[in-house]
Amino acid sequence: MGVEVMEPLRAIFGLTRAELLVLSHLTQGEAPKDIGRKMDMSIHTVRAHLRAICMRMGVKGITGALRLSFQLIN
Repeated sequence: MGVEVMEPLRAIFGLTRAELLVLSHLTQGEAPKDIGRKMDMSIHTVRAHLRAICMRMGVKGITGALRLSFQLIN
């Protein structure tokens, strides 16, 4: 999903722009390591964003965040 399509998630959960970008890359099937390369950040920063995303969305893991994202957008 593109960032524009996912913008409502930013408003609903209070995601930062960087968190929204990381989540967008995840919905496209990209691995955290690849996301880090594309966004010019370390894998540790990507993982920190992933933890923040899960916390803000109230889910336990990446799979939960992806599932909720797809449910709300589709």
